[in-house]
Amino acid sequence: MSDTDNNLPENDEPHGSADKESLKKISAFILKQMQKGKTRAEITQQFVDQGIEETTASGMVDEYCDVFVRRSISEQWTAFSLIPSIIGGLIAAIVGGLAWGLIVKHTEYELGLAAVGVGWLCAWSILFFNNGKKGVPVQMIAGLTSIAGILIGKYCFYFFQVQKIIETQHGAIMSTMVSPFSIEVMKGFIPYLIDMTAQPGVAYDVLWILFAVGSTWRITRSLNLPQADDAVSSETRAGSAESIRRSLMFTAIGAAVIYLLFSQLSKQAEIPLKSSLNEIQQDNVQFVVENMKLAGNTYYYFNLIAPEHVTQMQDEMMRFIAEHTAQGDLLAEIENLKKDHEAFSLELAKVEIPDSFYADPSSDRELFEAFYIFFLKELKLYLYTNLYVTYFNRGYDVTFDNDTNTAIEQVYTAFFKLQAEHDNEN
Repeated sequence: MSDTDNNLPENDEPHGSADKESLKKISAFILKQMQKGKTRAEITQQFVDQGIEETTASGMVDEYCDVFVRRSISEQWTAFSLIPSIIGGLIAAIVGGLAWGLIVKHTEYELGLAAVGVGWLCAWSILFFNNGKKGVPVQMIAGLTSIAGILIGKYCFYFFQVQKIIETQHGAIMSTMVSPFSIEVMKGFIPYLIDMTAQPGVAYDVLWILFAVGSTWRITRSLNLPQADDAVSSETRAGSAESIRRSLMFTAIGAAVIYLLFSQLSKQAEIPLKSSLNEIQQDNVQFVVENMKLAGNTYYYFNLIAPEHVTQMQDEMMRFIAEHTAQGDLLAEIENLKKDHEAFSLELAKVEIPDSFYADPSSDRELFEAFYIFFLKELKLYLYTNLYVTYFNRGYDVTFDNDTNTAIEQVYTAFFKLQAEHDNEN
């Protein structure tokens, strides 16, 4: 017998006179010996060698061994426990990954510890769905689903970055219409992950992933007792009638939950397309306006233009919609607005603008009104175009030729200055 096998806790006595810490040590020792394949007689003899009475040692060993064997048998994975394990792991991976992604979105901080939380959630979800079954197959499912959850979290980070880029380049409306399930978006995820491997903090990412997988592997690890394997019947391996019913029930519930999760996610970026202008309501126009107020390329118009003029523009659009039915009419109107905008822009570019106007646009009322009309025309063009893109043709190019020169850009700045002064006064 090796020295390690004789390494019993000193002065430990079973139950009655032993404190909780001693009992814990005895329990851990007996379990370790059972995992090594020691028989009850061999374990009892080790206690006897340490001076414990044989009858007491035998009773204590039998009691602990019975508990561990029953526990090991109840934890044995079965064929019917694997599908609920997969379902439970996938649900936890989706929920955990999305939660991690939302945390990053709102805090703008990628908390690596959350990866361990995703792994922990996957492990306990698996044990809940498969009624506490453990073992190597369950461990593998737990490890793979925890990695899947981490990848879902990483995909969320990537998708939010894509949305920001699209919002900066094309506005808030276009960014809200980007689906996380878009093939084009998904294609960029692998290169994104590859680029991440070149980042300085990749070692920490790998470390957190290892911690996450390690935690799931430990939580779903069985006692692995040879004594329990001998006691497990073929019926237990296949699964009892009760465990089969439970497995089928949780498989159905889990599949329904996963379906609902994916259906809700797929709908979050969907705005139903319209077939005709008759379907456009005031709320639809208001939705487009509110998104333009947030978009990086249109929000400033709402600082330059008086609210009553924006309202008037919306009313004009509703009258146009009431008088036309075909979406082609809206497209034709957009083309007319483009031509009008281009012609007005070219005429405005010919005007010599005095330096004093940049400092105070209100110093030249006529020129001020000319530029104000220009901004109105530009906003109207954006409004009609964004309405068409949002509800009729998302492949339509929302950008348009803008021949404004440096002088007009300076006027934008001057108008912003006046707006800021006006806000300060109020």
